[in-house]
Amino acid sequence: MDYGVSLLITTKGDPSFLLELPAFISYKPKLIATTIEGTPDILKLLSPGAPPFDARAATVRKLSDLGIDTIIRFDPIFVHLFQALYGNHWFDKIAKLIDVFA
Repeated sequence: MDYGVSLLITTKGDPSFLLELPAFISYKPKLIATTIEGTPDILKLLSPGAPPFDARAATVRKLSDLGIDTIIRFDPIFVHLFQALYGNHWFDKIAKLIDVFA
């Protein structure tokens, strides 16, 4: 952590283990990106082994509260999957996902 190299970490998982690294919280520049592919139903289909939606959201909030720059990546968004699950209300589901983090 002494080299001044910027870090960009992208994960579907729980990056909170990084908080155990000496000086990680204060290290700059760094950015943690968490990928969320959709609603909790879609996550169960596409990423059954990854943490659920609520756990990912909680991790993003925890990192942000610690002053760590975070990004939420809503991708990949499979529109046809949203349409198949939610019919004409598919776009409303995407809007609600964004509202969770706004």
